Amino acid sequence: MTMIVIATQCYPPRVGGIENLLCGISAALFSRGQQIIVFADSHGDAQEFAFDSKQGFVVKRYAGIKFLRRRKKARDISLFIQQNKPLAIICDSWKSLELLRSEAVPAVLCLAHGTELPVQCSRAKVKRIEASLTKATAVIANSHYTASRTKPFLANPAQLHVINPGINMPAVADKKTRHSITARLNQHSPILISVARLQKRKGHSKVMQLLPKLLCLYPNLLYVIIGEGPEQTALQKLVQTLKLEHHVLFAGPANEPETSAYLDLSHLFLMPGSTDGNDVEGFGIAYIEAAYHGIPAIAGRSGGAAEAVIDGQTGLLCSADDEQAFFAAICRLLGDQGLLKRMGKHAQQRAQTLLWENVISDYEKLLGL
Repeated sequence: MTMIVIATQCYPPRVGGIENLLCGISAALFSRGQQIIVFADSHGDAQEFAFDSKQGFVVKRYAGIKFLRRRKKARDISLFIQQNKPLAIICDSWKSLELLRSEAVPAVLCLAHGTELPVQCSRAKVKRIEASLTKATAVIANSHYTASRTKPFLANPAQLHVINPGINMPAVADKKTRHSITARLNQHSPILISVARLQKRKGHSKVMQLLPKLLCLYPNLLYVIIGEGPEQTALQKLVQTLKLEHHVLFAGPANEPETSAYLDLSHLFLMPGSTDGNDVEGFGIAYIEAAYHGIPAIAGRSGGAAEAVIDGQTGLLCSADDEQAFFAAICRLLGDQGLLKRMGKHAQQRAQTLLWENVISDYEKLLGL
């Protein structure tokens, strides 16, 4: 049994792509017989203790002021490394690696997601990122797009590897849950769905602005939104302004079986993301999770979304700011059931290759396992 340390600021039960990625790596390595210990930030979530106790491996949490929290966690990890001599450490980003004493660790993996690597930043911050990444034996970008943002910070390009994030086998909704959600959908069809944090760049408002035109063609259409976030109030006001109360369902932060049920009953996944400053979709694992349910997606062309959705095969790409092109893409898929089903099948086949049981081997090679 090999000991592997996970150092992360982002970990469930907090919701997010990075959280899911680190949890997936931890659980997949643990399932392959590795000894795992996770050093994670605490964000005061009441569910943290219950979540951690179910993992089967140790999760140590750190709370408090960020400046002090980072340093205490780094000291504890460095001391743990000195005393236990783990084979490897995996850091969620350069920020978690920056303060560590990792010289004695044979394999040091640092993940790159995109948003934490600014296109433009001060020279002082560039030096911090560069110095942190030099400690890594391998830097893993979640997409080729993210790799392009990472390269300027690396002295040695051979450090850089691209591994798309994995997904877990989706939870299966029981009959009661499925019946409840079927009732909420209230015989609407077609069902459009987004599963994402409610923030501006995800494009929820772009979908809503098209709904009046789509309802002329599909008067029984319903748009389901799963997630929560800072844009929720603005989106709810937009629903009222456009008089879409009977055609938009805010499902909130649904649990995994509920999300699975919604996806099973939906026809098209929509997340026409765009770039908002340095905030960009590094890959977009939500597209893959939807694809596992046989749902094609429409995604924006920015960031790594073009690698998550293969244009013309597992869905369509279009600019979120081009209303006419976005409308045409939705109509093309909804108006051709044969095409919708073929793309859904291709999407599902692609998603199956990205199950963690398949993806984790790429990490194991870099860990020397």
